[in-house]
Amino acid sequence: MEFGEELRRLRQSKGMSLASLGAAVYFTKGYLSKVENGRARPNPALAALCDRALGADGALTALLERTRTG
Repeated sequence: MEFGEELRRLRQSKGMSLASLGAAVYFTKGYLSKVENGRARPNPALAALCDRALGADGALTALLERTRTG
């Protein structure tokens, strides 16, 4: 699974809008939308903040690391 797909799945499962996630992680909803759609690359800081905000227990950070090394 791609990072953006998993980010969207987790966000939607928590019932969060892009705007509310953006406010929680200090990134714009436009940037988050681009990440979800694969038009922007996520970075480790975003992954860590989203893990925390979405209660993902490091899943997004681990996915990002696998994507970068694999």
